[in-house]
Amino acid sequence: MRWWLLLLLLASAVEAAESPRIEVDPDQHLVLTGLPQILGDDEVKEHLTTGLTTSLQFTLRGRGQLPGGARVEIRYDLWDEVFLVVAGGVDGQPQRQKFASFEALESWWQTLSLAILDGTQLAKPWPERLRITVDVVPFSQSEQDDTQRWFSESIDRGRRSGVDEAGQVVESEPETLSRTFNLLLATSIRRQTIMSYRWSAALPSAALPSADPGDSP
Repeated sequence: MRWWLLLLLLASAVEAAESPRIEVDPDQHLVLTGLPQILGDDEVKEHLTTGLTTSLQFTLRGRGQLPGGARVEIRYDLWDEVFLVVAGGVDGQPQRQKFASFEALESWWQTLSLAILDGTQLAKPWPERLRITVDVVPFSQSEQDDTQRWFSESIDRGRRSGVDEAGQVVESEPETLSRTFNLLLATSIRRQTIMSYRWSAALPSAALPSADPGDSP
């Protein structure tokens, strides 16, 4: 058996064995809780301690893509040696936390609840289960923007310096080509998902409001 097929089978077994729960809060938000412990996975943990922000982006599907989701951003402060965390969902109430150890971060993750969907936006008939995907991204959007800007400016400064030292005049066509090349390099620095987790969770439909007041439960 090929090694990649074996890894796929193992991943499927973990996915089937561990699934989060979906509850409904008093404001009729679907709340995701009981998250499987993924922070300790080798590839994820490695990025959590780089000093860059690791984003965990939650999306969900029922019969098609649903207008909800959540995000958790974790950054290890190399100076203070603490984990800084911001978690937010569709309820617009971000949670901000600080943890002195990775063990404390893992404990918090196990108790985390995230509002992932406004229940009134879920059209009937409700699906029996929702599919939740978590994409682990190794740095935040703002850090991507900063990296692209720094990369482009660094190349541009190096190019200007080389031209000045040689006393050369750069004509308009090479200048255009150079800027195009720099842009291609800068925009190639993209946020790449390093890991994706997919779960299926039962939907407690009896507790949800009707999307249409005329519908009978």
